[in-house]
Amino acid sequence: AIEAFAGNSLSTLRRYHQVFEFIRIYQPKNLITTYEGHAWERLAFAAARMANPQILCKAYQHAALFKLQHAICRNLADEFNPDQILVSGQNSYKRMISERRLQNIPVQILGSNRGDNGLMSNVIPRVLENKNAAIHVLVLPERINEECMLLFEYALVQAIQNPDISFVWRLHPLISREELIKKNGKIKDLPANIRWSGKGENITDQPYTHVLYRGTTMVIQAVLNGLQPVYLERESEMTIDLLYETNEFKIIANNHVNLKNQISDLLAQNSENLEGSFFRLRAYCLNYYSSFNSTILG
Repeated sequence: AIEAFAGNSLSTLRRYHQVFEFIRIYQPKNLITTYEGHAWERLAFAAARMANPQILCKAYQHAALFKLQHAICRNLADEFNPDQILVSGQNSYKRMISERRLQNIPVQILGSNRGDNGLMSNVIPRVLENKNAAIHVLVLPERINEECMLLFEYALVQAIQNPDISFVWRLHPLISREELIKKNGKIKDLPANIRWSGKGENITDQPYTHVLYRGTTMVIQAVLNGLQPVYLERESEMTIDLLYETNEFKIIANNHVNLKNQISDLLAQNSENLEGSFFRLRAYCLNYYSSFNSTILG
């Protein structure tokens, strides 16, 4: 009962009334919302139909889909379900049309601006270009302080154990480095093989060989540029790995195994097999976002 008075609950109800008034006044033919599993999205559909029973409610999935995704797959009462689900790419399309609870709702690929990557097809994994080259790990947390701490503390331990591996910590633009340091003194004084990402740095112009991640969609861009993904898992948790459908050319890391040993074990495998594994992973990532196709909006 206390949650009914929580800030998020009040915000959701406020959006319900805002959508209702907007639809009542302007009477649009379509309503398009994000489709990420938020309660306000479902209430927006109900509000729109209350104000205009003829309106078409379209839900656009663009955020990553995880293995145990639940909220967007729930089949609720008709007024809370979208009339159409729009997805960002082939991978999402296959996932959504296979969801038995939603089979009465049509699914179409709207695509994404991220689908226009223009990447070369001959990219090979950087770690295989020279197996004796230095290892440079890009650390990519989400816009969640706790996730930053989790990844950074793991990287700090690995950096101390492996001074020949370099780590670059890259924050989401809306996360403050100063605030993180205030909350966790461990990340204030860093060893020489850790640095913060500089302004304007991007994946293509830096010598990264690996990307350490958990729930960020930026791992897709990293793989497409030849980086090997390293997913940090936690004990007894539900996975949030958005590459959960494939284990190709991917390392699953945890706090009990030395990262350098994991990388070395993988590189000891046959080079041709590793290249093949990488290209299968890259093909999967290329299907994550399709080119934007606005014509399906009508």
